[in-house]
Amino acid sequence: MPLIHTTDFEFGAYVPNRDDAPNSDIIGNEPVLQGFIDEYAENCLVQTLGWELWSLLKAELDTNGDLDVGADQIWKDLVEGKDNYKGMLKGMLVGYVYFYWLQNDIVDYSTGGTHRLTPDSAVNTRPDSKMVLQYQKFYTQAIGSYNTGPKIVYKPFGVGVIYGSQSGSNYISMYEFLRENDSVYPTWSPNLEIENINVYDI
Repeated sequence: MPLIHTTDFEFGAYVPNRDDAPNSDIIGNEPVLQGFIDEYAENCLVQTLGWELWSLLKAELDTNGDLDVGADQIWKDLVEGKDNYKGMLKGMLVGYVYFYWLQNDIVDYSTGGTHRLTPDSAVNTRPDSKMVLQYQKFYTQAIGSYNTGPKIVYKPFGVGVIYGSQSGSNYISMYEFLRENDSVYPTWSPNLEIENINVYDI
């Protein structure tokens, strides 16, 4: 249960019927969602931090999967954010897990094979736009413009080269934060081949 919980899935990443129905045998989505969190949140962290740095961070988590209150400041900065770095919680981890949740939820599987449920009072549509929006939240917060290389800027008194956010945002991604603090997190070894997606990629 790394860092996020089923209750974090709300607003744009809302998961309906999370709780068991009262006075009924209908079981809610929470156990299945928790399984997705356990698998995909850890996969996200292994991909973006590398196994060694993720192992060091994992040792700082309590039994609920939250950052231990006594953790060193470097782990609080990495998880919760610092200055113009937002951290890795809601947008990054929830976005990543929710993308795979929706991808899996398109088709149901039963003894009759795979099928798509038909609601009584609604029309089924593909979840592509919601999937892409959440994946892009993950990508922006985790990687951002890290892979685009340095940007040459023209200043009044000469030409300079800058790294970091080049999207017009004042926030930097986790990759950019870790690059700026490589002496603090020397074991960082991310997957540099993660790419952003749009609706045509689904």
